[in-house]
Amino acid sequence: MSARYQASHLENSSVEKSSKTIVMKFGGTSVGNIDRLRASAALIKREVALGNKVAVVVSAMAGKTNELIRHCLELSEEPDTQEYDAVISAGEQISSGLLALALQNQGLKARSFQGWQIPITVQHAQDNTHGISFTVDPVPLKKIMASGYIPVIAGFQGVDSKGRITTLGRGGSDATAVAVASALGADQCDIYTDVEGVYSGDPRLIEKAKLLPQITFEEMLEFSLNGAKVLQPLSVSMAMQENVPVRVLSAFVPPSLEAGTKIIQKKEVLARVVGVSSAIDKAVITLSGCSPSREEEKAVLMGLKAQGIEVEASLVEVVEKEDENAWNLFVKKEDAFTAGEVICHASEALSYRTMEISTGLSKVAVIGHGILEDKNFLDPFVEALKDNQITSFTLLRDDLKIFAFTPQEITRELLCCLHYAYGLDKQE
Repeated sequence: MSARYQASHLENSSVEKSSKTIVMKFGGTSVGNIDRLRASAALIKREVALGNKVAVVVSAMAGKTNELIRHCLELSEEPDTQEYDAVISAGEQISSGLLALALQNQGLKARSFQGWQIPITVQHAQDNTHGISFTVDPVPLKKIMASGYIPVIAGFQGVDSKGRITTLGRGGSDATAVAVASALGADQCDIYTDVEGVYSGDPRLIEKAKLLPQITFEEMLEFSLNGAKVLQPLSVSMAMQENVPVRVLSAFVPPSLEAGTKIIQKKEVLARVVGVSSAIDKAVITLSGCSPSREEEKAVLMGLKAQGIEVEASLVEVVEKEDENAWNLFVKKEDAFTAGEVICHASEALSYRTMEISTGLSKVAVIGHGILEDKNFLDPFVEALKDNQITSFTLLRDDLKIFAFTPQEITRELLCCLHYAYGLDKQE
């Protein structure tokens, strides 16, 4: 759809006027070129025409952040953190200024803001765990909105206690949008992307994936933590904690009140499966001949956490062929070898025969509610694994998901099998 068609469609639509405060966040593909900037400006103009007060948050234009990261790594294998953040946050400065110009060109009053101008104040954890917290000062935003301007805020960035530019991690613009919405007491936070909402599975992998009209924050968080790239996990946690109504929708189709996926607080939710998800590039560290005590396991896990390494699953299993136990720790592939070194030093008393690191794994998950309540939720997963010739596996579950680590090369086939097995192909 062209920007010209979309703008025309919006101007001619007959809709009742409302009076809400809305935060609109546009992802990289939604501002990826001049036509997309004009189309996104038209969506903002529509909300203003409805009588709504609007604040906007933008990502960098698609591909720009990766380009800036490459430049940094070409100059230094381990770039200085402060200069690295100064460089990679520049993409949002460009897109916020360009979108403000696009809005002005459509007759609206708009002004771009960088994180330090508001300010958005960021605190990073000091223990290498990559924890982030930040606050948004609503006063400047409310002041400029009261004067009739639309603030166009550079996402992903803020300032630290020393006034230096810092960043919020991959997908951090989502968190910026939620934080701005919370600070303003906004009625809703709309996340515009290049898909029509949240699906029951990745539509690029699963042909029959269905658009979900609504899901709970807990379910959305599990999607985000298990490979879905629709929303950054931090943004979902913040929205759930601050009770910010969130909607995910497409910037590429004509808007409607029913469009997209609404993310809601859990009320009375029956036991159900809402979708499947996967995350590739996982690894397992296997300590053969190891049965750690609680104290030994805690020491190792704390040592890994101190290095910013997340252990996604930790389990001891019996290896019948060897007549011994083995301790398996599942981590991201990029963390595996560092994790192995940490384990060697985390607990000198830890006894094991050999250490082996295996890569090429995917974490495949079935997501829903009440999964612990009914053991029948396990059966379709077991059958899907067997159908894909996986005979040796361990299923793990909590109330929101069942998951397993499987060979990466069967990820797509397994996801499609699970989507069918849990009846998600038939969802309306």
